[in-house]
Amino acid sequence: MHHSPCVIAYNEAERVETAWREVAERSEKVYNVLPIEHREAYYQLVLHPAKGSPVVARMNLAAGRNQLFAKQSRASTNLMAARV
Repeated sequence: MHHSPCVIAYNEAERVETAWREVAERSEKVYNVLPIEHREAYYQLVLHPAKGSPVVARMNLAAGRNQLFAKQSRASTNLMAARV
């Protein structure tokens, strides 16, 4: 796996993480106002993926940072590896 350009370009990684977090938060708000009979389907189709995607994005971005830091021989490489 090659590190993603978004890991280093103009704080793009942070923007991606923030965007996914906002999607999860908005999805949670919608879930909370849905009628009970619609919540199960919404959870399966929207909320669960929306809450899981930020986790996967953080892991992928951390892996990309780790590869970049290793290539640069940074001392913080092992710290970044622990996040993945």
